[in-house]
This record gives sequence, structure tokens and C-alpha cells, in this order.
Amino acid sequence: MVKVSVIIPVFNVEKYLEDCLNSVLAQSLKDIEIICVNDGSVDHSLQILREYEKKYTQIKVLDQLNGGQSVARNRALDLASGKYVYFMDSDDLIVSHMLEELWDICERDDLDVLFFSGTSFYENDSLEEKHKGFINTYYRKGNYPNVVSGPEMLAELHANGDYTVSPCLQLIRRQLLEEKNIRFCEGIIHEDNCFTFQVLLSAEKAFCVNDIYFYRRVREASVMTRDENYRNLRGYYVCLVRQLQIAGEQQISEPHINQKIEYILWRLNYHVQRL
Repeated sequence: MVKVSVIIPVFNVEKYLEDCLNSVLAQSLKDIEIICVNDGSVDHSLQILREYEKKYTQIKVLDQLNGGQSVARNRALDLASGKYVYFMDSDDLIVSHMLEELWDICERDDLDVLFFSGTSFYENDSLEEKHKGFINTYYRKGNYPNVVSGPEMLAELHANGDYTVSPCLQLIRRQLLEEKNIRFCEGIIHEDNCFTFQVLLSAEKAFCVNDIYFYRRVREASVMTRDENYRNLRGYYVCLVRQLQIAGEQQISEPHINQKIEYILWRLNYHVQRL
């Protein structure tokens, strides 16, 4: 049985790709599959992927014309067979015991989604000076002692300043994504906003640990470090509209959670209007 499907979209990351793949292959949990989608790379990324695919049976490589990260993730998700799914970016790293420890927690508590912490490391000193805030962006500092519903977890994460939408900080039951038809919005950036919001509103059992398992690479020419432009505005706007639709479709009985969700959407709308 495949316990975890690791999904990795790949686009022009020849410089970092081997480090990323090696960190997944080094996992103490061996019952995994690694689905890599080459999203129209024009460097040597596809060649590297093919070499790893020949050498390691866990790795499956898909090749497509450039369609964006969402298209690549969705295509891999349609082929995934693991009980849980982990979405990883192709320039980042994870610790070797991550999937085994998170799998054990998910199985122990029969979770739909498990959140955890990460940290950042910088490609050079100038990036560290310019983007100091990234070092603590992915660390969840709140106390989460209980398994709760997804909407309640959303409220708690936001109240503690820990609501980070990156799917790289989540282990998700694949059945939840299939039953609720949860996929990434295609054709935009910032698609993680919609995805994580929908996962949380759909999950019956969610939990969060503070341990750091994930290392985000802060590098030049990434979505994180580029100046915002029209693409950012459009992505935020599309996500806002979609999140309002998702919230309207959900039947949440707890008034205080509904109020928190309304506040989150209000804050997002305020942010979009200021761009």
C-alpha cells in the first residue's frame, strides 16, 4: 500500500532539483510514491527527472506543456494512489523523518488534514536582508492540543496568527480531496488561498503540530521574491470570489466560527482593494 503520495511540480529548477528529490528519497517512511510533473521546463530539469525515474522505482515523471503549478498539481493528484497526499515545491527540502512521523499522527487520530511548521533558508545574503520576514513565516507558534473540525482549526490558526495557506505545510487525506472535489484553481497564482480554505472548511478532523519539518528556499526570481503586479492582483481577486462561494456553500452551525470566517474574508478583500 502506498501510504503517502508526494506531488512535485517542476519548472526550470535544475539548480535545486536534485537536493529536493534526495530529501524525499531519504525519508524513513518507504511506502511512498513521488509524482513529479515537468511543467514545460526549458532547462535540464526534465533530464534530471528522467535519470531519477530510471534509478528509483518510487518516482513517476509526467511531462506537459507549461500550464502552471495548479495544472501540474491537479494532473498528479488525479494519478495519486496514496492514502495521504503531500504537495512539495521543487526547490525546497524536508527532514528525513517527516513523512513517517506525520503518517503516524494521522493514523493515530484518523485525521483529514495535519498542519505543521517550517522555516526558511536564503540563497544569498542580499535576499536575507531584503526578505527577513520569511524566516518566521512558516512557524506555527500557537498551542493546538486537540483534534478539532476543519472550520474550528481555521478559526484557531487565524486567531493565533498561524494561518499559512501553503500546502507544503499540510498532510491531507486523499479521500477528502476526491469526495469534496477539491482541486487547485488553474490559470492564477496564489491558488493556495482557495485550496487550503476549502480543505479546512471540508475537513471533519484536523490537528496541528508545531515541529519544523519543512525548509523553504528563498531564492531569486520566485513568486515569493518578485515584485507584485497584475498577476498577483488577479490571483487574489479570483481566490476571494471563490472563497466567498465556498463559504456560502458550507453549512457551519457554530456562530463564532462563521464570524471568524467572515472576518478572514473581509481581511482578504481589504488586502485586494489595497493592491
